[in-house]
Amino acid sequence: MRALLLLALVLPLSQPADAQRKRPPPPCASAEHRQFDFWLGDWQVFDKTGVVQRERITWTPNADGSVRQFWESSSDDGKRWTTAFDGLYKHPNSG
Repeated sequence: MRALLLLALVLPLSQPADAQRKRPPPPCASAEHRQFDFWLGDWQVFDKTGVVQRERITWTPNADGSVRQFWESSSDDGKRWTTAFDGLYKHPNSG
């Protein structure tokens, strides 16, 4: 009897719930959505002569498939930074 009771308690824990088995893939997880991943990360900005400017740009992917671009600029050798652009890019069909 104890073995049967123990089995009845343990058996449901060993099987995944229906919600876990039918979890949809995360948004923007397909190969098509990953085509522009080379944009992600930190970027340096150069002027026409090849000199690095005091600017920094970061592209960050979000869980919903959108991408945030954050661009900062400094005119005093990086002591103070000013936000030049802070934007969120979403696919028009993403909702």
